[in-house]
Amino acid sequence: MKKSLILAFAALLLVGLTACHREEPELDLSAAEYVFKSEGGSTSISFQCNYKWKATSSSPWIHISPESGDKGSNTLTITVDANTGTSSRTGSVNVVCEDLMRGVRVTQAQPFSQTLSLTFSGTELEAPLLAGNSIHAEIDWGDGVKETYAKTLTHTYATGGEHTVTLKMAGAVSFEIGTVAGISEIDLSAF
Repeated sequence: MKKSLILAFAALLLVGLTACHREEPELDLSAAEYVFKSEGGSTSISFQCNYKWKATSSSPWIHISPESGDKGSNTLTITVDANTGTSSRTGSVNVVCEDLMRGVRVTQAQPFSQTLSLTFSGTELEAPLLAGNSIHAEIDWGDGVKETYAKTLTHTYATGGEHTVTLKMAGAVSFEIGTVAGISEIDLSAF
């Protein structure tokens, strides 16, 4: 009888200790920051969570789907509205797994408000050098190739001939063209 009581007590103690053991929450996001163009768009992030999870957005221009889910492998879609303001903007998406929270920073570029166009004949052109604060720009080389602006950007054309190059930007206060050979016209009317 005494032996049975000890075994029963040991079994209860073991069950009690096991019930008190709680698995620590784990939440692994595939990225901590996403940058969107001013026209908006969507991206998906993958993550692992060992509990049910919930996601929230800090800003009305950031939408998430789904807003919650079960443990395991998950995918969350972040959709950002077009930025119609005059500056870039930043918000966040927070994912909570049990009592563990991870944030994803969401940054969106300001809309393009300036345009510089030039007509070029030749096979290689260096992008104009822009100066200003927080410059955001894209260049259309006029041959079907578009790129995000960088200070040391050079484009080689597959064929010679005349091309209209358009640089759409925001934040530029001035520009410099290193080589003017082959440039026949520069349109500054929207700069």
